[in-house]
Amino acid sequence: MLAQPRIWLLGAGSWLWHWLRRPWLAIIAGLIAVALTLAVWQLPQLPGQLVNEQAAATTWLLNTSSAYGFWGNLYLTLGFFDVLHSPSLYLLLALLLPTLAAQLADQLGALRQMRAVQSASLTTTAQTSGEAIPISSERPLFRWRGLVPALPDDVVAVLENKVNTLATVTTKTEVDVLLPPQLPLQIDPAEAASAKEVRLVGTSYPRLHYLRPLLMVGLILSVAGAWIAVAFGWQLAPPPLAPGETFRSASRDLVLHYMVDLTNTASSVLEVTLQGESVELPTDETIRKNVGPATIQVRSAYPAVWIATSDGSDRLALPDQSKLHSHIGLVFATPGSEESVLMPEQGVGMRIVQRSGSDNFVLEVYRSDAIQPIYRAELTTGGQLSVPFAPGEIGFTVSTLPGLQVDVRHLPGLWLVPVGILLALIGVVAFLRPSTFVTIQVAPWTLDQTVVILQSDHPDIISSLRAGLDTFPSLSLTEASDRAVDDPLPPPLSQSSP
Repeated sequence: MLAQPRIWLLGAGSWLWHWLRRPWLAIIAGLIAVALTLAVWQLPQLPGQLVNEQAAATTWLLNTSSAYGFWGNLYLTLGFFDVLHSPSLYLLLALLLPTLAAQLADQLGALRQMRAVQSASLTTTAQTSGEAIPISSERPLFRWRGLVPALPDDVVAVLENKVNTLATVTTKTEVDVLLPPQLPLQIDPAEAASAKEVRLVGTSYPRLHYLRPLLMVGLILSVAGAWIAVAFGWQLAPPPLAPGETFRSASRDLVLHYMVDLTNTASSVLEVTLQGESVELPTDETIRKNVGPATIQVRSAYPAVWIATSDGSDRLALPDQSKLHSHIGLVFATPGSEESVLMPEQGVGMRIVQRSGSDNFVLEVYRSDAIQPIYRAELTTGGQLSVPFAPGEIGFTVSTLPGLQVDVRHLPGLWLVPVGILLALIGVVAFLRPSTFVTIQVAPWTLDQTVVILQSDHPDIISSLRAGLDTFPSLSLTEASDRAVDDPLPPPLSQSSP
């Protein structure tokens, strides 16, 4: 009753093993995983605070993809802007690891097979003519055995010349055959007792077998690094920071403060405090820096305006707000947008409009009792204007500064990805040249016949050597197998069937 389920399980396991060992499946899956990892690394990702807000998330994705033109639509379709929250990524990684592990086991089996051929004792006495050298068949092993109507020396000469063109290293030895088969009486018993078997072992670039497993090792490292980053990492993408603005995340113990020097606005910096560690970053360039366990990326993404009173007094307010400030920062994330700032005590309001297709601004100052602006000027990038409350009086200054897009990511294990890619590239180079082996055994069989055994890890080598034997008339084929049987020691051959 138990035999049938066991047979079914063995069959299912064998099918799964062969399916996982298909190299194209592992390579394609590995490339997809690397592409997704690079997307996480290089492309903006959906902010964590928008994951549970469907409408806001959709708007963010559409706005972000539009900045990349044609490629943005492709990235959006492939999910490259929200990789960390994609269930398909987890599924892909779950499928990749066993697939790559099976491929690695296959390459290690090839290395073990090559090492077994190189370390095989070629001087061990053969028990009988036609007995194959034991070679592990855990990987495909191709074997051919047959009779050639020629003397052993003539056969060896042909095969030796042929194998020298196929292999970079060739070893030749002769061993005694202690128990020759039951031969016809044409051979003297004394001559039969001293029969010799010639063994040739050829290898082609055997050291490449040591490098080939690096391809799968590298892909496994890359996938493992991506899985660790996805499973244990996090990301924050705060809204664009205006000058003087502060962003706080209690869950990540993160504080971002855009500090502006009141006397020199050009020396503004971004102060980042993460889990007790603080650092100041410049705002006039794109910079990436490790702070604590996370990586901070700061870039000037939008134009912004900094407005401050000349004497530091609290006179400025935003519409619908009663609290007064000494300075206010405004960021213009949409081209052509406008903002307003009020000075309630003076009964003055200022309208700031960004010019379409430009980072310049138009400033207009209005009194509460006037229809036309009392002051109008254009503020250029990097410029500064002094705006009076009354004629001859300097009331406040307006300066342009960059609006900052800050991306905070904690992706542990991501460093494994470049290491894995480097190892994989080394492993790929090892596949540019063929690395194979072949063993040849030539021994007397009858007075005018020679038994030949060919074993190799590549069927084309067997075919090439057999083509060399076609120079002898009427080749007698007694065994031709595309793959060697599991038993590395075939049974002794009879007189009519070597």
